[in-house]
Amino acid sequence: MNTRRNFIKKTALGSAGIAMAGSAMAMPASSYRRIIGANDRLNVAIAGLGRRLGAFYEPIALKESNVQLMYLFMIDVNPRL
Repeated sequence: MNTRRNFIKKTALGSAGIAMAGSAMAMPASSYRRIIGANDRLNVAIAGLGRRLGAFYEPIALKESNVQLMYLFMIDVNPRL
């Protein structure tokens, strides 16, 4: 029988297995080049903020920020069909 208790047990076991498998795999030296460092630029996409866009966009627009806005999605709640 599927119960909440069995579901939690199976989920915990699965999560532990995934965590153990991830820690068992060593990273080769060549993969260190792909790690994002503190000085790298971060590309960001913003979706559907409406009037709150200014609060998020203002810090991104600063020249000294390490963030670049790549995509901006605005959802039209009143589509013209």
